[in-house]
Amino acid sequence: MDATKATAIIISIILVGILLYYSPRIIDSLRITSLPLTSIEENPQFLWSNRGLDLLIQAFIILAAAAAISAQFRREERVSG
Repeated sequence: MDATKATAIIISIILVGILLYYSPRIIDSLRITSLPLTSIEENPQFLWSNRGLDLLIQAFIILAAAAAISAQFRREERVSG
């Protein structure tokens, strides 16, 4: 197994572990009833209550973008016959 596949497997396992760690919080956040209409000044914790999930999604998007960009610059290996 080459280093690229091993790294991909390790990163995948880490991401699945993080997702499983946050999954109870994700499910609980989906079950929250709607808040009464208030201003942000009265209820500022609303903006920061799901910060872990937000950071996880941002990290995944950045990782996917970096993988896509690096795939564009990859050199093809020619097989000499």
